[in-house]
Amino acid sequence: MIHASFDGGAREAVASDVFQYDTGQTLALSGLPGDLEAAAVEVHYGFDGDEQAETRAARYDRRAALWLADVPDVYLRRACTVRAHVYAIRSQSQARTLYRVSFTPIARPAPSTEVTPAQQDAWAELVVQVNAAVAGADAAASRANAAAASLQAQTGDWEARLQAVEAKVPGNMVREVARMRLSVPAEGWTQGETGMWEKTMSAAGTIEDSQTQRVRYGVAGSQIGKVMLAGCRVDGDGTLTLICLTQPQAAFELDVSVEEVVAASI
Repeated sequence: MIHASFDGGAREAVASDVFQYDTGQTLALSGLPGDLEAAAVEVHYGFDGDEQAETRAARYDRRAALWLADVPDVYLRRACTVRAHVYAIRSQSQARTLYRVSFTPIARPAPSTEVTPAQQDAWAELVVQVNAAVAGADAAASRANAAAASLQAQTGDWEARLQAVEAKVPGNMVREVARMRLSVPAEGWTQGETGMWEKTMSAAGTIEDSQTQRVRYGVAGSQIGKVMLAGCRVDGDGTLTLICLTQPQAAFELDVSVEEVVAASI
């Protein structure tokens, strides 16, 4: 129990011998009238400088001539000055702060089962760091989506150029140059600045910067729908660079068809 005495009509009192981590305490106020001319009496607790307080109802023990109010444990876990205001409510339209008590828990080592303020602060900092990491992951995902959209737009431009070539030369036809199935391993993928994962495979018949060649591709077998394939591009003759939104978790088969737009014989 934490004792505070109001002697000689004083309106402020200081309680002593309060130790940090001594939870489950009751604030006992002596020297105050038993009725306080109020319908209800409350004690408002707050650390020195707080803008918001916690409220506990006060009760009068006539036998001991004490006003009693429970102390929230949070105000006993820090060695910081606590202000307790005795608040008398006379009616819905009239209430007044009559007395004030202050006490400062004496600092001591924490019990092994107690979470210390420093540990709470470290946890709060960890939460901040985790939130920052999540925000960074969201930003990386946004960059990857933007890169995928850009790749799709480039593919559309390539298809448009190919169609333009076909339109300019009447009688053009598409001739398949090569057809193959590539076994793509799960290892050897590299992640670019945009967050996309890339791997270059040998693909006979592909020609770098060709304006009339197109490559059709599709995941085959058990990994259909599991590989986040965003596109393919030709970075060099006889090669095909695969681009995925996420790194494949297992090897997969890729069907590839290399086609060339050629003029039909008349």
